[in-house]
Amino acid sequence: MRRTQLAWAAALTVIGACMLAPASAMRGTGHALLLLGGLLAVAFIVAIGREARRHQRLAATISRLARPATLDGRAVGLVPGLEAALVAGLRRPRIYCADDLPARLDADELRAVILHEQHHQLERAPAKLVLVGALAPVLDRLEAGRAWLERERARIEIAADAYALASGASRPALASALVKLSSSARLSAAPGFASAADLRVRALLGEATGIEGDGSARRVAGALLLVVSCLVLYLW
Repeated sequence: MRRTQLAWAAALTVIGACMLAPASAMRGTGHALLLLGGLLAVAFIVAIGREARRHQRLAATISRLARPATLDGRAVGLVPGLEAALVAGLRRPRIYCADDLPARLDADELRAVILHEQHHQLERAPAKLVLVGALAPVLDRLEAGRAWLERERARIEIAADAYALASGASRPALASALVKLSSSARLSAAPGFASAADLRVRALLGEATGIEGDGSARRVAGALLLVVSCLVLYLW
């Protein structure tokens, strides 16, 4: 909340200072800002396209290796060599599981995993991860950026845990499955059950994770958009 308040205060200060300054002294600045904004937008779109292609290649590879099956009454693809479970595909997300997953988990744990992945499927989590991944090359250079990326990925997984619990999975079964699978290899391009294990365990234990109700990133982005829009209109 404090970061959001500071962002909005800074936004209003910048807008006020700009409006007090003589427009003639800043002629053409609006054009430059608009050009810069356009270049950044194009770069982001290109990054999204790159991440989308990366994910689609992964989904196509997994799909070729998968054989259809039904686990806990839901259609999945069983993939030899896959360590846990994940959802892949942008247009039609599909659940993929390790072919030995039923042998490694009991019935309650398996149901918890499938319900978790079903939320990823319903909410199109792969598309959300594509958007997050598009920002990674820039944000990974900053400690705060890396922390934000981790929080956003954890938010996706914790929401899926909450859905599984609300759909009938037990907290002990979900936690037990997470512990068993948390050492599995992870694919950052797809939402998988073993991701963000530390924050998810804390959430399952009822401890604060630092991301509860945290919409500050969106509000800060809104403040920045407001600043740029006002500056462009004023300085044009």
